[in-house]
Amino acid sequence: ALVVAVLPGGLGTIVSGPPAIHGGFVWEGWSGRALYVFAPENDFLGRLEHLLSQPNVKPRPLQGVYVALQNALFGPHMGFWLAWQAAMSVAMSTMLYLLLRQLRFAWLDAGVMAVLVLIFPAATSIRFWTAPVSALTLSLALLGFVLALRPFDSEGRRRLALHGLSLPAFVASLLL
Repeated sequence: ALVVAVLPGGLGTIVSGPPAIHGGFVWEGWSGRALYVFAPENDFLGRLEHLLSQPNVKPRPLQGVYVALQNALFGPHMGFWLAWQAAMSVAMSTMLYLLLRQLRFAWLDAGVMAVLVLIFPAATSIRFWTAPVSALTLSLALLGFVLALRPFDSEGRRRLALHGLSLPAFVASLLL
């Protein structure tokens, strides 16, 4: 459990640390930031409403809330955005490892696949910029699968509770 908790975080820091310190926004980051900053209303709720009115966000309302919260918390500091994206990538990698282990993959095979998912964006990009919404969306979907599969090893109320917990994870994933 300690290795599962520490190794992805350490690897994520090694891979994502320098880009988070020295990196910057790319067009997608700037466009999302601009929608928030230049919204007609100047308060958080007005900016959130503006984000939610965008055609690409309307079908995914949690994405609008997520982007508005990121803008409110991180502001224009690119390092915070990139560090958060790295943390979301670590969460996604960890959830993938847990799902693969739940599916009875050998720990080494599951670990190698999870590590590849973690380092892939940094290894293939000129500029490190992963989409944090995607990593969070996939993390929630993977968590939903882990929670949905776990009850097959359980009985009674625990089984029903775990199935019940998987549904909000799937729904949140879809709404992001």
